[in-house]
Amino acid sequence: MYAFQMVKIIFNHFSLEDNCGKDAVYILEGRTSVGPFCGNDVPPDYQSCGDTVVVHFHSDKGGRKSGLSATVIFVQSILKHTMRNFPHDSRCADNSPLVADNSPLVAFLKKKWT
Repeated sequence: MYAFQMVKIIFNHFSLEDNCGKDAVYILEGRTSVGPFCGNDVPPDYQSCGDTVVVHFHSDKGGRKSGLSATVIFVQSILKHTMRNFPHDSRCADNSPLVADNSPLVAFLKKKWT
């Protein structure tokens, strides 16, 4: 069975200036851009459709906030065509699933197909 990795970003702390033109975070994946995120609201968790994500942080020289921290996790997904009928994230062009490697579904498929 072929597995590939996707990226999950979990923001733990987020404190930037309220004006996104001064301080902002963007998440870029392929042609997709999510954000800007600014202020004190922690952005939602982000899980990629592929194995490459760019987190772009922009800041001006003014204002002082405590910044941000995030945890990055690499998540295993199963072979894309195995799960085509399972809905998930509309951002992903082929609607492939985002399934953690330790999920019961992956355990079942590994047992059945390997």
